[in-house]
Amino acid sequence: MLSANWARVVLAIALVLFWGGVIVWIRMGRSPAAIAGFLLALYLIAPLYAMLAPVRERDPAMSAASGGLVGVIVLVLFVAALLVAGVAFHIRALVWTAFVLTVLPAVAVTIGAIFYAVSLLAKQR
Repeated sequence: MLSANWARVVLAIALVLFWGGVIVWIRMGRSPAAIAGFLLALYLIAPLYAMLAPVRERDPAMSAASGGLVGVIVLVLFVAALLVAGVAFHIRALVWTAFVLTVLPAVAVTIGAIFYAVSLLAKQR
């Protein structure tokens, strides 16, 4: 089992590689559609697994949880449709809008990782 500290180290390395790859990809003049599509696929895996996985016990809160998961899946599919429409009709604004919407959660995780790193460095002083 991976400890919490090692999990944060792995997350930090993954974030550095992700942002480095995004910067290189965009600076090379390539469309951000591939990055947005990759992130949308990642965002869709967990809710779909949670919806389709068999449940041993039935709890009244499961209905509310399923409703929340359906909302997340609909939102991700809407952004995916936005991305597909932008690519199919060659509308750069739609592609960039979908890209920005898919990168926002990664930005939030990155800010959290930076905050955690700064708090660790402040405790060492």
